Amino acid sequence: MDNLDIVAILGTGATGFSFLMLFVGYKLTSDIQNRILDTNLLGLSPDRLKTWEKIAGKQINNTRVFLIFTLAFLIAGLAMLAYRPEIKVILRLTPMETKNPPVVYVQEKQVLLDENGIGMVVVRDEHALNIDNTTVLKALAKLTMQHSASAASESSLVQKLADKSPDSGFGNFFSGE
Repeated sequence: MDNLDIVAILGTGATGFSFLMLFVGYKLTSDIQNRILDTNLLGLSPDRLKTWEKIAGKQINNTRVFLIFTLAFLIAGLAMLAYRPEIKVILRLTPMETKNPPVVYVQEKQVLLDENGIGMVVVRDEHALNIDNTTVLKALAKLTMQHSASAASESSLVQKLADKSPDSGFGNFFSGE
């Protein structure tokens, strides 16, 4: 048991817990059987022999019940892993009236959204929903670059017009005219 990573085994959930319980039950049963087999019964009195027999029998029965319970727990955990219910997820993405609406993928299949941005998906596994906004982000980057270019062009135009116009700024106030 020294080289078992207990935290990693418990991280698997109910099946890992039941595996550890089965392992501990197995070790307990084998230890008890070894003690029973290693006991020298020749020197015991009949009363002590009967008491020892009752205690050993009860101990073995207890470990068997523990192992059966743990095995049932393991089977239930495996059944829960095998059966995963379907989960219906209703998505609503807005705004949908743009030229580049977002694209939604569920388990590598595209979800069709109606004109209101509503779509329904059926999910069986965790982490299966992926919303792809690359079209929106590309359009946003393009608009940002256009805005920057327009702002720079507008600033340059304003500066040229201000330099040529006598009415802008202080005008000819300082030239004495």
